[in-house]
Amino acid sequence: MDQLTTQLTIYDLSNHQVLPTQLIDLDMTMSKSADTLIAFIDDCIRKSKIDKEYFLGIGIGMPGFINAEKGMNYSFMQVDKDISLQAYLSKKIGLPVYIDNDSSLIALAELNFGEARNLKDVLVVNIGWGTGLGMIINGKLYRGSSGYAGEFSHIPLSNSNTLCSCGKRGCLEVETSLLIMVQKAEAAVKNGEETSLKTLLKIKVKAMQIIS
Repeated sequence: MDQLTTQLTIYDLSNHQVLPTQLIDLDMTMSKSADTLIAFIDDCIRKSKIDKEYFLGIGIGMPGFINAEKGMNYSFMQVDKDISLQAYLSKKIGLPVYIDNDSSLIALAELNFGEARNLKDVLVVNIGWGTGLGMIINGKLYRGSSGYAGEFSHIPLSNSNTLCSCGKRGCLEVETSLLIMVQKAEAAVKNGEETSLKTLLKIKVKAMQIIS
């Protein structure tokens, strides 16, 4: 998952893809986003035509401050206060659910299946709608003493006074995330800045006039 889209696929124990990757637009900041995710997962299970009893579980990689042991995401998809996101999803879907930080899981995947195989110390930078970092130290995923190691996008390195989603000001993410870049681009266009799209449209119109 990322902040705006979610992809899902199903694998068997031989690492063969059983269901082609499915995609849904899902804004994690919206209320009831967890219920939208549940409906999407249920629909994908139906498409696979595999009975739920044959599923070992569901693994979800998502952005945010995540405590994998408690199954809590403190940044996105808030549910009832007396239950964790992991427990809520598991109860509604009827299968074991495990959640973890997306950047940590990308690093773990590279360690086991990708470019980091046979390496001991690796940094994996995950740049998308946010900015994340997964760390492999001495051949193992490193979470740090608080469990949030790798969230370097929330280190206050910016001179901006913009409030970050984590509640602090000046985080790296308020300068580097794609969401911020989109906001800056929209503001620049409103202020009259020339865009490459406008230039391309002018060229296309001129070419059509020549052809006609």
